[in-house]
Amino acid sequence: MNMQCLVLAACQSHSRITANPEATQALHLLRSELGTGARWQFVEHGDTPPWEALQEAFLSIPPGVTRVLLVPNPWILLAPGTLRALHATLDDNPSLHAVCPPLLDWTRYEAAGNPQCLEALRALADSCDSKFWAHEDGKPFLALVRTNLPHPSATEIRLQLAEMLTRIHTVPRTCVAVLPPFHGSARLEVLPLVPAEARTLLDLGCGDGSFGARVQSLTGARVTGIESNREAALKASHRLHRVLADDLATVRLAERFDVVTALDILEHLPDPEAALHRIRDEWLVPGGTLITSLPNSGHWSVVVELLAGRCTPLPSGVLCITHRRLFTPQSAAHWLESHGFRLRAEHPVRSTVPPSVAEALRAAESHGMNIAWDSLATIQCVHVMQTHP
Repeated sequence: MNMQCLVLAACQSHSRITANPEATQALHLLRSELGTGARWQFVEHGDTPPWEALQEAFLSIPPGVTRVLLVPNPWILLAPGTLRALHATLDDNPSLHAVCPPLLDWTRYEAAGNPQCLEALRALADSCDSKFWAHEDGKPFLALVRTNLPHPSATEIRLQLAEMLTRIHTVPRTCVAVLPPFHGSARLEVLPLVPAEARTLLDLGCGDGSFGARVQSLTGARVTGIESNREAALKASHRLHRVLADDLATVRLAERFDVVTALDILEHLPDPEAALHRIRDEWLVPGGTLITSLPNSGHWSVVVELLAGRCTPLPSGVLCITHRRLFTPQSAAHWLESHGFRLRAEHPVRSTVPPSVAEALRAAESHGMNIAWDSLATIQCVHVMQTHP
């Protein structure tokens, strides 16, 4: 990797990143991709657009730096080998001044079976062409630029950088994936599972209230949210009937609810059994409904990763670094039932097993291996449970 490369990474607050294990893991993977030779500089932009802040930081590049990696949003995942390919493209093409990877759009991501590991992302990058989706202000999501340009003034530097980013060359067989927002998802596939007669709902780990707001709008139910992240809880407080910025282990509630939702939260808890007991004994009315969503560690891409001898934690998804428990749809149902809940319905969120993976597994199956095909094609599973009346 280029030993004279400087990384300019924009962020609203560096302390927020270091305090967040998922964001820290995203940076760790980016550092691993860069290698040990790169120098880092975090550009705190506050309310300023990130590219504008990066442009100002570009004016103060220290001597000896020949290339700068501009990262307007560190909440990204790169296919392995992407940065090496960007550097190689500049090495081989002296006339190029700026290169970037194509953005992996979610339509293609979902069509490829929602790969949940780096090696699957690498394979998907091989199909990425030279098109890219622009950042919200018309700039790429990541760019590697040369710095050895004539720049008689700060104004000239700004103009040259803006022109480089407009005429940027996109390198095929690489890709950058922007990770989904960690505290904001409407979970549209769960909405039809909320009982129409429910008048009250408790959303555990409500994030910014996106899901609960949809429930209130569609059903008229009063939604109470619990969220330990203070910033997300503040956003949720403007959307939901009531929000408690507290921890599930210590929060106190004086009422019971018709429905409790625990969407992608139980696997993160240090003691999920204690949470289930509180849901059953303190928070749900007799005969009330619990709706859970748990990631499936038996998803095809995780299986492929394990068969290759790897298990790299990621900032989000099935292999999220903050997951403390692993589940399959079957083991999750048994686990919930063992804590006093009755299974009413199971709704797997499907993805496609790639043909090459399916072919290899069919060969193994022909030699006597038991293959759970439904589990391989399930990225997560929503369980609708009920307490006893």
